[in-house]
Amino acid sequence: MGIHPDLAVLLDLVPADLAGGERIDWAAAEALLGTKLPSDYKALLDTYGVGDIGELVILPPLPSDVRGWEGCHIGSMAVGLRGL
Repeated sequence: MGIHPDLAVLLDLVPADLAGGERIDWAAAEALLGTKLPSDYKALLDTYGVGDIGELVILPPLPSDVRGWEGCHIGSMAVGLRGL
């Protein structure tokens, strides 16, 4: 499948050596959120996992098992995000 073109430059700057390895069921996430998610967002999470890169916070679409991040997900903020 290859690397998403929007992620290639970031990988040169920030290697994914410490990626969490979470696996997200994208079809289920999109169904529960009621929307398609951008391919670059999915590639970012598939590559780096949940967490942060400096000041960039990478939130999963739904709750995760990552300690400390269980309540931090797009689903919990969907109403506010739709308003944006």
